[in-house]
Amino acid sequence: MAGTSTQARPGEVVDKGPYIREIDFAPFRMRVTTDRYHSRDYAEAERENMWMRVWQVAGRADEVAEAGDWMEYKLFDQSYVLVRQKDGSVRAFVNACRHRGNAFCEGKGSSARFTCPYHNWSYGLDGKCLSVAKPDYDGPVEDFVGAKDELGLVRVSAECFAGFVFINPDPDAAPLAEFLGEVADQLAVYKLDEMV
Repeated sequence: MAGTSTQARPGEVVDKGPYIREIDFAPFRMRVTTDRYHSRDYAEAERENMWMRVWQVAGRADEVAEAGDWMEYKLFDQSYVLVRQKDGSVRAFVNACRHRGNAFCEGKGSSARFTCPYHNWSYGLDGKCLSVAKPDYDGPVEDFVGAKDELGLVRVSAECFAGFVFINPDPDAAPLAEFLGEVADQLAVYKLDEMV
């Protein structure tokens, strides 16, 4: 029939899903030890094996609405900067200057470049090293200038979905769409990116 929409209505997956009383939980191990709530070893394993390897919501896309808008995202003792690019995309970087590792951002703001407050190294919104006030380098200046291309900020995977910015600290992360799988289609009908 022409003009008929095949798009599911919001909540249809839940409405047509089985009731809890109809699910056989026998194959699932349901007993959870309390160790996970107080064990330092468990917390460290969770950090390394999950949080540093999984896509996670770092903020709303409208928090970095215009080119140059940035915000800090903290995860344990790590800090990342999300920044809106001139082409409209959002990139994320480790919040550490490549010179001495100092954080160059705190909170949120807007700027045309990032400048480390320690020795004034500066970076473009794309993470490229723009200038170095006084390099700690004893070799020929020509060698340092050539190395400047390798001294940009460390990039972290970042993607937008449904009005949210997701990041993944794992350099080998699969794309966000692959991580979300069928959930992306199920959430699409809610048009979360249009919500305020």
